[in-house]
Amino acid sequence: MEETTHLAEREGITTVKQVPWRKTLSLVLVFTILTLTLMVIDRQHLLAPIKDGLTTVVQPISGTFSGIPGSLDSNTPLEDQLATAVAERDRLDAENSDLKAQLAESKVLEQLDQAKSAHPDREYVSAEVISRDPTGQQKFLIIDKGSDDGLRVGMAVVDPNYFVGQVAEVSEHSAKVMLIIDSSMKVGARLEDTQAEGTVVGTWQGGQQPMIMEHIDKTKPPKEGEKIVTSDMTRQVPPGIIIGVVWGDPVVNAQNDQIEVKVRPVVNFDSLTQVFVVTNYGN
Repeated sequence: MEETTHLAEREGITTVKQVPWRKTLSLVLVFTILTLTLMVIDRQHLLAPIKDGLTTVVQPISGTFSGIPGSLDSNTPLEDQLATAVAERDRLDAENSDLKAQLAESKVLEQLDQAKSAHPDREYVSAEVISRDPTGQQKFLIIDKGSDDGLRVGMAVVDPNYFVGQVAEVSEHSAKVMLIIDSSMKVGARLEDTQAEGTVVGTWQGGQQPMIMEHIDKTKPPKEGEKIVTSDMTRQVPPGIIIGVVWGDPVVNAQNDQIEVKVRPVVNFDSLTQVFVVTNYGN
């Protein structure tokens, strides 16, 4: 055994002494007794002075760290300035949106006043657009006025100087307005310059053009850009409301030997937010 020890020392081998199991058991028992003693003392609140002392020492250190730039509990002056700038930007954006809405409403009301001055015999009911066809298959609007406001099926709807469509359905407090570009719609029309009569029909679902004017006398061919207005041929629709303008060259219909032409709208139907229903005219 002694020779083995000397050999290990010469070879530089480190030997590990084994701890006797009795000593290990003694250490475990001492640790267990100490833990149980601390638990008993803590339940009797005998450790409170020690805890208070530790709190007194730790709190100033925690406060020091909380004041360091970039800590979670405080903002730097730059961060505060950025937050203030963002809040001011949001406020200005909201004010700008309100001003735009007021300007748009003021413009529409000014146009309505002009329409009333030009046609004092007409009575209007203002209505807000509250929804559209959710399927995208038809072109109609739902407005927030109905039979309680004097609306009836067939009444003309304008914007306010241009023809938009007609009331198709009415309830007490709302109504459905079918737009003139929908394929189910048609209205009596007249060329403003040549005075040729015809009918404007919606062709939006066809995908080629939103409207056409048909049944025009071939001896009165329309001109490019000529205005097309409503005639007195459609019940509850006042004459003289602009529908659109002639778009492209006229085409002769081989079946009836009459002219038809594309009609370019003068209204952006997808952006309408307010319309006016003509509830009475000519009286």
